Amino acid sequence: MPLGVHASIKEGFAGALKEAIKLGCECVQFFSHNPRGWRMKRPEKEEIEKYHSIRKHTALDPVAIHCSYLVNIASPDATLYERSITLLCKEVEMARTLGASYLVLHPGSSGREGKKMGIKRAVDAIKRVRKKMGMDVTILIENTAGSGTQIGRTLEDVALMVELTHNHNTGFCFDTAHGFSAGYSMKNAEEVAGLSELMERTGLARALRLIHLNDSKAECGSLADRHEHIGTGKIGPEGIRAILNAPLFKDIPFILETPRKHGLRDDVMNLNRAKEMIER
Repeated sequence: MPLGVHASIKEGFAGALKEAIKLGCECVQFFSHNPRGWRMKRPEKEEIEKYHSIRKHTALDPVAIHCSYLVNIASPDATLYERSITLLCKEVEMARTLGASYLVLHPGSSGREGKKMGIKRAVDAIKRVRKKMGMDVTILIENTAGSGTQIGRTLEDVALMVELTHNHNTGFCFDTAHGFSAGYSMKNAEEVAGLSELMERTGLARALRLIHLNDSKAECGSLADRHEHIGTGKIGPEGIRAILNAPLFKDIPFILETPRKHGLRDDVMNLNRAKEMIER
């Protein structure tokens, strides 16, 4: 399976590609802008041309864009909801400009109105974005750890959102740390097999396009979103190895979003650990 990292855009989009190439990645993910800001600056023509020139000579596939953390298409607040839809439209446009295959989306939090209404708002928002922006970039709904009023904690809820938007080019991104914290234990091959069976039953196996491979600092069922280095967290080396070698996941791209306290050294360490666990 393709293996890559979430790269930095500190040196621009071309810089993110160069970073992935330097690390020996086969796929890559990055943000389109500051993920904690609403403002998205349109890149200069020269930057886009440089990006595409580099990409043309690489085998990185797929390229995924991760949506801003501020997008909340489940919000009951009308102002935040509309602002989120506007930013999501811009994210789709940027993903198209960069030729990205996937746009990874956290579905957001439903606030005081509860999960059912939050899911409805999220589905309606995706339909509105598609009507305005077209269908060419696949939106991947990512499962969440489930803290507070986040929607998307259970695989059944993610499956429902994907099912209700299946005509609007959506798919599924599975985050291992989020899933573990949400209560899906995957510490060994037996538990990973059970998780695979659940994905098959809910229809998510057909929709799965990308996996965020992260160990977890938090305990199973804690609902805390805390990523950890590969094999050193609560999922552990046996669980990570089982995930990497699960039959359901064998052709799915894996993106590492592990901690970067020591910069690229941490990415090298985590990529090497993952590669050593893959059974050829």
